[in-house]
Amino acid sequence: MIRLSAAILLCMASAIACAAPLQGDPLNMPAPSTALAARSVLTTITRTGARLVAGGERGLIVHSADRGKTWQQASVPVRVTITSIRFADEKTGWAVGNGGAILRTNDGGATWEKQFDGNALVEALDGDVQGLRADRRQRLVSEGADKPFLDIYVKDADNAIAVGAYGLIFATSDGGRHWLPAFGRIGTAEERHFYAIRKIGSRLYLAGEQGAVYRSADDGSTFQPVDVGGKATYFSIVGAQDDIVLLGLRGTAYRSTNGGATWNKVALPTRSSVTDARASNDGSGYLLVDDGGSMWQLPRHGDTVKRIPASPVFPFSGVEILPDNAIVIVGALGFGRAAVAN
Repeated sequence: MIRLSAAILLCMASAIACAAPLQGDPLNMPAPSTALAARSVLTTITRTGARLVAGGERGLIVHSADRGKTWQQASVPVRVTITSIRFADEKTGWAVGNGGAILRTNDGGATWEKQFDGNALVEALDGDVQGLRADRRQRLVSEGADKPFLDIYVKDADNAIAVGAYGLIFATSDGGRHWLPAFGRIGTAEERHFYAIRKIGSRLYLAGEQGAVYRSADDGSTFQPVDVGGKATYFSIVGAQDDIVLLGLRGTAYRSTNGGATWNKVALPTRSSVTDARASNDGSGYLLVDDGGSMWQLPRHGDTVKRIPASPVFPFSGVEILPDNAIVIVGALGFGRAAVAN
């Protein structure tokens, strides 16, 4: 199991470790039906067309067609924590989570099917794997189906890359019918956790614990290591074109204005961990949220950070900005709405 900080326990903790033992395999149990799904712990949120889709503990996924005013629970075939949801278009998307779960939707997040899980992951590693040392492969196999995926990059309805604990990286090129090990794309025996993967400008960025940062110029076919400086742990990546911001543990932030060639530290006025970020609709900057219940605006040009009042205040794990600039946040108390992002 992963040794996790307080922030990651909120966002990515194992449902098996944090809840009472279940009678059965949570990878083969549907998410419980509950009227309180949108008020449960939610860990991630995204927007697809006019719809918001959020996911969280016990396999709960909810969706809203009215800007977050009301929510409906989705049909989900697993009972593990959902850690990330991303869409290729308004209807087609993937969710990843604990236990190596990878789910796909073809109806905008209302129903989901399981394509992959930790059991299939173990089977996929049963043999020589490019880019994976034999001792590490054997360890992953012997430890079983407990490793979480923590984020996913979706290029289109056929191509996606899922990343997670202990350097996990799997990819599909056929819509998820097959998920294959892609360790060789990193080019090193990476064992640090990957928490975030994002396409910004023409490059794909991958970041995680203890200074693990990689960059790809070919949509994830190959990655090269990036020296940011130090051993910080990053949970989120945000940016526009060549302006890239890495955000993470205890308010750590580093910024590059030249596509990752050089980096400078940004002084955020928080010691809480930044868990998610979004670029503003007008391109003027970025909205950040942390696990202390604070929101911040970071300008595109300049490092003067401004705090945005939030109500109610609770540990935040995800944020989305609507077309009218309204803010929807998710976290320990489910969902909330915040003041308009200027």
